[in-house]
This record gives sequence, C-alpha cells and structure tokens, in this order.
Amino acid sequence: ERGHSHTYCCYYHAPTLVIVSNEPTQWWAAMDCACAMQNIFLAAKSLGIGSCWINQLGQTYDDPEVRAFLTKLGIPENHRVYGCAALGYAAAAPVKERQLAEGTVTIIK
Repeated sequence: ERGHSHTYCCYYHAPTLVIVSNEPTQWWAAMDCACAMQNIFLAAKSLGIGSCWINQLGQTYDDPEVRAFLTKLGIPENHRVYGCAALGYAAAAPVKERQLAEGTVTIIK
C-alpha cells in the first residue's frame, strides 16, 4: 500500500542507495551481506557520511513488480536482496543531551 503512494520513500530520499544482494544458495549468504553492510556503514562514517539500514527490499524483492525493477537495475534474477544502505550527508542538528534512566550504570574507562 505504501509502495504505491507518491509521497512514500523507503530510503528517506537519500541521494544514494546501495542494494546488497547475494545468491541464497549458501547458508552464509546473509552473513556475508551483513558484513558488507557493516563495512559500508563504517566507511561512510569515516567519510562523514550518514547511513541507515533499509529492510524494505529484503521483504519485497520477490514481488513481480519489484523483481522487474531490480532486474532492470542489474540485480541478477537469482539474487535475494538482504538489505540496502541509504547514504547521504545528515542535516546539521543540535545534539540533544542524553537523559539516562534512574539506576542506569555507565562505566567509562
């Protein structure tokens, strides 16, 4: 339903979306993709780029319309989408002071 809305954007209008996919024939395919995503996020952070893990394509990649679009983008037909990384420069926002719940223990070394 949201996918047909002209105002909905599952990747928050980020200028870049990296789609991470793999052949699901091996049991470690999802783990390989998760490691790749983490490396993308770490590299983005080191460059001052904001990132967000997006799951929608991981849930809808086998829908015929979504599959056709992924194929048009060059994602192989035999691949499953395990996640996407939305990348962009975050808007400058004041950092809120974090309020800890009573009884919270924080150890700083």
